[in-house]
Amino acid sequence: MKTKLIIAQLFLFWGAFAQINWQQLSGPYGCHVAQSIAHNGAVYITTNDGQAIGSIYKTINQGISWSDVSGPLKRPYLRNFAAIGNQLFIAADTSVFVTNNGGASWQDVSNTLPDYFPISRITSFNNRLLATLYDGNGYETLYYSDNGGAQWHITTVVTPVNASFRNFCQDGNKLWAATLQGVMLSTDSG
Repeated sequence: MKTKLIIAQLFLFWGAFAQINWQQLSGPYGCHVAQSIAHNGAVYITTNDGQAIGSIYKTINQGISWSDVSGPLKRPYLRNFAAIGNQLFIAADTSVFVTNNGGASWQDVSNTLPDYFPISRITSFNNRLLATLYDGNGYETLYYSDNGGAQWHITTVVTPVNASFRNFCQDGNKLWAATLQGVMLSTDSG
């Protein structure tokens, strides 16, 4: 009797996992999806068409249809997204852009960042925007903005490119950074 009960429990347990599935959604076709973010009821993705030109697409109907919201951002390197409140940011080549209207228009907010330095990553943490820039001399430097990109400030964090930032995540008041040479932790918003 115990054996039958255990078999029945295992069947129910494994049956629950059999219900998990993925489905292929429509479009955008002919491109590689690089990054994604869910923001204000929409999902945004960055793509690369194979010719090194990136685009931003948006869906508001669970992927049934996609709209190109790239505007002036058809650029070779659309890096990644960050969000603060209603603002959606994207690191694009050597600039940071923001939209306040779901991608209908984009504004460059990189005015006080150094010119001509590729932006490797952006993230948001406690209403602070953080961006890592490659300086061309083998180092990445972390910058931050507390006002949506209107003013950028340099931090004391500089890493050699062989230790560059790969990803950020947060846990409460802690900001974690994965680098090519280990993990870094900030408890003061970066």
